Amino acid sequence: MSTRPVILGELGLLSLFDLAQLLALNRATGTLYVTSNHRQGCLQFDQGQLANARDERMQEGMDAACRVFGWRTGAFEFRVDSPVGGGRTIHDSTESVMLEAARRSSRAKRFVFASSGAFGPIEMAFVDEWLSTLQPETPGTTLALEGRWTRPPLERTPGNVALFEQAREHGRALVLDLAETSASGGSDGNLIAALGVPVLDGLGAEGDGAHALDEHVLLDSLAVRAQLLAALLREPGFRP
Repeated sequence: MSTRPVILGELGLLSLFDLAQLLALNRATGTLYVTSNHRQGCLQFDQGQLANARDERMQEGMDAACRVFGWRTGAFEFRVDSPVGGGRTIHDSTESVMLEAARRSSRAKRFVFASSGAFGPIEMAFVDEWLSTLQPETPGTTLALEGRWTRPPLERTPGNVALFEQAREHGRALVLDLAETSASGGSDGNLIAALGVPVLDGLGAEGDGAHALDEHVLLDSLAVRAQLLAALLREPGFRP
């Protein structure tokens, strides 16, 4: 049985890594068909987890998945249909398969820092994997890397989205046009969000130059931003 594509497009702006994360996030079941330079392959998902893959040589399993993930250009379409081949041949997590695919293609660094901008546990794992492969380039030197993550990623969750929509409604009443965006860096909000608590960052005064010599706030924004925060505290749009 085959149905019309649920998602289709061109590889480039979105990579197969991005698409796999999207399907995992939505616990999708179906087949991602890929065509690249006259090659055809597919990635089979079961409840968001990669279950099987088939490359242009009709091989299946982990090796086929890593090969297909290496395709950077072409077209894709996702269909909700029956599994390919003989069923589940991949038992590692989707994240593990993508890490292995990135390792084999030697593009972990490029993927992490040239992705669409989202940063979550999968990207953290890619960074860790890439850092673990660093080698000194100057003869006679050694490289020792120490440290750990001090903040988990502040991800876009249904709770965070609902809180933002409520803030936007309050903003309209104050003639504020609030927009959703993401930024680098981290705050204590990352720690709170990791506990499953809805979080909005950037509710302070308007300004620019964070942590720089020209850091400043716009005094005219103080009153209206305080009103926005008070309204959100009174009516956050959900019960704790």
